[in-house]
Amino acid sequence: MEELGIVDDQLVKEFDKLPADFWDFKNEDTKELTHSIHNYPAVMVYPISRNIISIVKKYQNIESFPC
Repeated sequence: MEELGIVDDQLVKEFDKLPADFWDFKNEDTKELTHSIHNYPAVMVYPISRNIISIVKKYQNIESFPC
């Protein structure tokens, strides 16, 4: 479990380095592929999850999630 604490600290530092407008995706096409089929209010646009996974993969293996 201590290893996860270290990874958490690394992730916090990584996220803190991002510019303030990193998460706005104003210039990103969030409707590409099948992402425009359904429109739900307050949905997390896929670039958010894509970027979070990309950053986390630098510090932790997340190829599969434990059940």
